[in-house]
Amino acid sequence: MGRLGAWNVLSEGTPQKLVAATGILEAKLESWIEAEPSMLGSNVRWISRQLVLPDRSRLDLLGLTPDGTWVIAELKAGAPDGNAVRQALHYFMVMDEMTNADLIDRIRAQGAAERDPLAEQQLTEILELDQDDYEREYRLLVAGIGDGGAADQAASTLKRHGLSIPVDVITFSLFTNAVGGYTLVREIEDEIAGAVSPTGQGHTLDGLLETARRFNVLEDFEAVRGEILRHGYRSWQRKHGINFNRGNRRQVLWAQPKQDGVHMGYLTWNFPVLFGISEEDATAELGTNWVTLKGAEATAQIAEWLDGIEKISEQHEVAPE
Repeated sequence: MGRLGAWNVLSEGTPQKLVAATGILEAKLESWIEAEPSMLGSNVRWISRQLVLPDRSRLDLLGLTPDGTWVIAELKAGAPDGNAVRQALHYFMVMDEMTNADLIDRIRAQGAAERDPLAEQQLTEILELDQDDYEREYRLLVAGIGDGGAADQAASTLKRHGLSIPVDVITFSLFTNAVGGYTLVREIEDEIAGAVSPTGQGHTLDGLLETARRFNVLEDFEAVRGEILRHGYRSWQRKHGINFNRGNRRQVLWAQPKQDGVHMGYLTWNFPVLFGISEEDATAELGTNWVTLKGAEATAQIAEWLDGIEKISEQHEVAPE
């Protein structure tokens, strides 16, 4: 990202150029991003900060997306470089050697997930999966303040030599603002944590349906999927399930075959941009979220959400993408 200039304009006042800030602590950047996940991507919930791994290294931020992708974030107070990318890769390698139980025990020992019921529920569901049926997927995020060219080059080198895990480099410009605080600016090219291709990173629908068949929920899963598609939604497949959107990049619904039914929910964190309502108001309108149901209960629940979303969309314009 090139140099950015920023000006503060008060009501009917003269524009006042903001001064570039330096020397902030890495912990401060961590706190900002932990408090406002959309700084790195709207589709991630941070479940652990400064997680101590078995080799005693500390992972800055660890998150989960609704489809079960683990997001490893390495943060720098200054410009992120190749060492930051290598550090994120190191965390991934250590994490990937751990069992689900060992990893989640470490996360829970910190108590962070307990403050987010949805994150805790997701961890519980991961533990319930057969280890042979669950393969962790990852995204690596490297973020800092300043030029990220060196980090971009390192990420490109890894991709060129066959690393299939996405590595995103995010850079901010930091200014001291007129009220004595800070203003952070970054370019947003796409959704970061959770942006997927329509091909679902190479995972086929046949493979997903085969999983549903093994779990003996194929008919239920197809009924839910069919109901959503009949309402004009488009599907973006991931390995373990399917995201559904209304024709843009921001996802609205998720459905996944599980051993005890179809796991599904609506993605509240996208509702403020899509429909202009808060996550809390979306939940108040649509009711119970993130459930695992079978048979008529599953299709009835998805139909209820679809009707509720349609009513919300009639009152608010969908954001262009």
